[in-house]
Amino acid sequence: MLLSPRSKKPSVLIVEDDHALRELYRITLTGAGYAVAAVEDGIDALRYIEGHTPNLVLLDLQLPRLDGRDVQRELAAHPETRGIPIVVVTGTDTRNLRTSDFSALLKKPVSTDSLLETIEDALRAGRISQSMAREARPDMHQQARRTVLVVDDDLAVRTLLRHFLERREYSVKTAGSVGEAIRGLEHSIIDAVILDVRMRRRSGLELLKFIRLDRKRREFPVLVLTGATLTTDEATLIARECGDLFYKSTNLEPLAERLDQLTH
Repeated sequence: MLLSPRSKKPSVLIVEDDHALRELYRITLTGAGYAVAAVEDGIDALRYIEGHTPNLVLLDLQLPRLDGRDVQRELAAHPETRGIPIVVVTGTDTRNLRTSDFSALLKKPVSTDSLLETIEDALRAGRISQSMAREARPDMHQQARRTVLVVDDDLAVRTLLRHFLERREYSVKTAGSVGEAIRGLEHSIIDAVILDVRMRRRSGLELLKFIRLDRKRREFPVLVLTGATLTTDEATLIARECGDLFYKSTNLEPLAERLDQLTH
């Protein structure tokens, strides 16, 4: 992933698997004053957006691992990302695309002037749409929605839980590591945590211990969701510190029912 220095101009995430084009876009946008991040596929794009919210996404369609159409659908599925303007720059046929899903569609090769002008127009339109949405729903921020922090190093699991919980009217934040989860707890208002045990860098039980060391969080709702066979020590710690243990399966209803009990 490539990052440019911070800028007073808006931030742009470039999603392009062609190294030469990615570099060309990065240099062009950085030279125009934008703060730029660049990734080469759709999975890395979604991982980046989990921790950062760019003002605009510059998106190729044919990408490894996860293509641009799936990236757009994933962003559109969540209230906090569906308003991000998306400018497509592609060499593929766009006739079957719904133009309403994107701010603009550009065909490769694209000139520097056309690229910069299109980005400026998309950002301007995005600001207008956001302003109109705020005026139409002035009390939305006052609605009482419980916020759940999902902690799992598997992006697919985080995405699945996010979709599931948002359908149940929860606000969802996600973290792919214990360190990221700790930062989320320190800087956001969180009502409950859903936590995996076995993660690559640090055990999720370290986060459970961190939460319980805080006097204010002694009774804080923590639900452990794991696919692993637990050791005796792990099972004992979970029983002592939270008591709510669920195993990963296609049926998430028992987890949701317990979460409802703990947060309402």
